[in-house]
Amino acid sequence: MATWSKWAFLEDDPDLDEEGEASFSQAKELREQANALAHHAQSKECLAQAVTMYCRADELLKENNFNKQAVEVALQCRLNAACLALQVASMPLGAAGQKQVEQAAETAHRLAHAALKLDQKNPHAALVLARLGADQRNANAARQWLSAASQWAKERNEKDVQNQVAQLEKKLNPEPTSWGQEVPDWVRLGVALLKQSKPAEAEKLFTRAIEFLDQKEQGGPIEVLSAQALRSLGFDALEGLGDCLAAKRDFAGALRSQRRAAALLKAPPGTQVPFKEPEFSRREGLLHLSMGHAAEASQEESLPLFRRAAQALQRPGTDAALEGTAVLELGLRLEAADESDLAVPALERALECFKLAQGRLHAGGGDEPEEAKFQRRQLQAQAALCSLHQMRGDRAAVEETLDASRHLLSVPTEVATASALEWAKLCGEWAFGAAKAGRLADAEEALLQKWRLAGGKDSETQDDKVSSELDARCLNLQREALQSLALVRQKVQNQAGVEDAMARLSHAPGAQEDVEKMQQHLRRAPQGRDCKAPSDRSLTEQVQKFACRGAGLAAVAALGVVLAYCATPTPQA
Repeated sequence: MATWSKWAFLEDDPDLDEEGEASFSQAKELREQANALAHHAQSKECLAQAVTMYCRADELLKENNFNKQAVEVALQCRLNAACLALQVASMPLGAAGQKQVEQAAETAHRLAHAALKLDQKNPHAALVLARLGADQRNANAARQWLSAASQWAKERNEKDVQNQVAQLEKKLNPEPTSWGQEVPDWVRLGVALLKQSKPAEAEKLFTRAIEFLDQKEQGGPIEVLSAQALRSLGFDALEGLGDCLAAKRDFAGALRSQRRAAALLKAPPGTQVPFKEPEFSRREGLLHLSMGHAAEASQEESLPLFRRAAQALQRPGTDAALEGTAVLELGLRLEAADESDLAVPALERALECFKLAQGRLHAGGGDEPEEAKFQRRQLQAQAALCSLHQMRGDRAAVEETLDASRHLLSVPTEVATASALEWAKLCGEWAFGAAKAGRLADAEEALLQKWRLAGGKDSETQDDKVSSELDARCLNLQREALQSLALVRQKVQNQAGVEDAMARLSHAPGAQEDVEKMQQHLRRAPQGRDCKAPSDRSLTEQVQKFACRGAGLAAVAALGVVLAYCATPTPQA
């Protein structure tokens, strides 16, 4: 993957001092030598030497503290080195060279992530990580990075990367020569299309397979099929159809299909279960997780479905991450149902599962996006636990939870925008809990993190265009964070901080109405008083009053109520 041509022309930087100019010139010379060596290299030794030269150039550039010109050259060096290391890792070196292959793969992984630190949406780096995932048979990681590479390449109109993405997609989802000949082919192709985010095409294939298996001439309907292979095939088709219908927001239809699939898990006399353990428990748990979400969207009772999912995924032999996901979802629903005695142990168990999964992943070489996902889920559980402990009046448990989860606010690596927004939302929830506990400095830190994760920038000018639903979510979260930040800073009598938050809010697109309402609220809000904190029930009632009056951000209103009952801390300078 030749990438150096994109940065072949670089202007001289007049701001470099003599020492910086010397190291920069040496780095450029090393880069040119590595370019020439890589262009003609045929052996792994020459490729490895070129990688070393690129890395040395990168180290020299760090001495310039990465000014603009150095960043461009460093990015080129990291990308080229990652591509060459990936090439070495893909060479057939036999059993004796297995260690070299593993080292080369680790180097490619490290350098690609290093490139993303300089250019957060670089499609070439994402493509390297996707190829690594494919070579290491980590299909989930490969597809995740392939999706990122595709999205970023489209944003930058990188046609070459888009073509390479299409080729790698075919490699990850090969089409057998017999596609379309048999019912199992329809189901397998439907699953492949779902993974490619093509639910409309997948739906046709699943429907076709179900109609065939339901025919009386074929032993149908599906529910009375007796052989394990046929019941397994029927389960896959019904589950897949449910996912397709949910993707187009037909949740009632999704539930109907999923309930038929769930019925196949029960084996009447003379029939076989569709799967053997532990696959049976895994599929049962995942199906009921999907059913729980579909039931919620259809405004049907979901708690029993999440409970069954958790029970299935807690059986021996199941994956810790899947168990954590199911138990967390159950704990969140128990919290919403005011069943705190059951919610607390469920959330604590979810925390244990995600820590275990993260530890195992790290010990196995790590996958930064997956580790980040486990960390985000831990923060979700801790924020819910903090809320539950506060409702129960257990201040010691609240403090312990906040102390144990404060480090989770920091995102460990670059994450996709959708994940960053989920993280931002959780930072806001954590900040609310910290504010209720009187930890206003921690609340301020969490709100700043929420603002940054939602795309907030220190520059005074921002793009006025809101071109997608995702952009709108980003702006809403930024506004929430800044309004809450102004309230917290006013509470600690940090007037300069209040003005800074309001100035940032005024620069957000379409925030003029929010600015005017917040200025009115800040003028009315008490500067601090020593009162008994309101109960959660009275707090909820007051927030509902805000909502009835048309307040768009109930979370900000709730924070204002909480801060009104906090004792005033020592003023900040």
